[in-house]
Amino acid sequence: MNFDELLTPHLPALEQALRHACQSGSLGVAPNYAVTPDPQDAIGRAMLGHMVTSHMATGGKRLRGLLPMALVAAGGGPAEAALRLGTAVEMAHNGTLVHDDVQDGDEFRRGNPTLWTHVGVAQAINAGDAMLVAPLVWLLSVPPAEQAVGAQLAQLLGHALVETIRGQVADVDWRSVQRPALDDLLGVHMAKTGPLFGACLQGSAVLLGLPAANQHTCQRAARHLGLAFQVRDDLLDLLGQKGRGRPGADLREGKLTVPAILAGDRDPEGFADLVQRLATTDESAPMGEVEVALWVEWVRSRDGARAAQALLARELAAFESLASSALGARPAKVISALAQRLAQLDG
Repeated sequence: MNFDELLTPHLPALEQALRHACQSGSLGVAPNYAVTPDPQDAIGRAMLGHMVTSHMATGGKRLRGLLPMALVAAGGGPAEAALRLGTAVEMAHNGTLVHDDVQDGDEFRRGNPTLWTHVGVAQAINAGDAMLVAPLVWLLSVPPAEQAVGAQLAQLLGHALVETIRGQVADVDWRSVQRPALDDLLGVHMAKTGPLFGACLQGSAVLLGLPAANQHTCQRAARHLGLAFQVRDDLLDLLGQKGRGRPGADLREGKLTVPAILAGDRDPEGFADLVQRLATTDESAPMGEVEVALWVEWVRSRDGARAAQALLARELAAFESLASSALGARPAKVISALAQRLAQLDG
């Protein structure tokens, strides 16, 4: 069974949970009032629900939501708790994307207009904030018998969000680095993407009742998964498979990618020219489509894509080995299917 088939049975429940949270107008968080709330408290709820619904409607694979559900189901763990964890991580992940779009000035995500382009930057930030905080409340709002596990999962997600934000800080700062090196960019990629995958994997281990050592191994595995995910993302951009138009959207925005750095190993002078050009890319000196196409061809012709694919294969192998050993034989089938799916560069 391939990875998509393993996920499909869990998708309806996840989508229903996400819809319920969005439509509540408070992201499923009940007001904590000692008295009956004033009708004026409804102000803003409809707008918040509309904004979050609008962003979530852009789609996405829901990978971070579905992964805990599939892993816990394979290991015979509690389905409702896995759904709660998956819903929380998926919503928080999308909150980071709303903020990321604002910071990068991206006008499209998944082929659709980004939230800030039609509600404005200020309101998009508000929506993203709510999407980061509400999931922590969900994980803590459980019956007394589940509160210990709920608190552990909330702590995992909270730590993951702080680490993800740290990664975004490093990403923004990275763009001003004068002498970019591959290890530095890989560190940024790992910090941005690994932590929330860590919440998925380690949270699944918690729900399956696995020892602390196994949970720690899940965190190590998540670092490789996060790095693989970002290298794959860079490759998809090079192929024009990211839902953002033609190939080279990252270069067009002034971002250096893993394939571009690896291409520089074969052509240091050309790489120096690219770094200098990206440093001067802004609204006053945008990179036109013809120039972007030339740089995309430069990366490809210097084996940047091939080298990045080799790196992707190594990271996926490390992820599969660590996660499978940590989670056990039955969840390992889900891990193996995910690694095989991410090895495919088809969007």
